[in-house]
Amino acid sequence: MAFEAVKRIDALFDIERGITGLDPAVRLEARKARSAPLVAALERWLRAQRAQLSKHAKVAKAIDYSLARTLAWLHPVP
Repeated sequence: MAFEAVKRIDALFDIERGITGLDPAVRLEARKARSAPLVAALERWLRAQRAQLSKHAKVAKAIDYSLARTLAWLHPVP
């Protein structure tokens, strides 16, 4: 599970490395087009993995933290 998570996150960092230094508008469009689908897939994957774990598992707590805080920007409060 950890290897898969790192692989998915690394794909996001690859995109960021490729757009570093570009105009902010270009970076935003790249993130919308390339990063957003990967982030959405990561969230779905994390939720699926979490559903298979006991609430007492340490990795479950880490996933809960990620979903509640790190991915919160996906669903901003108006």
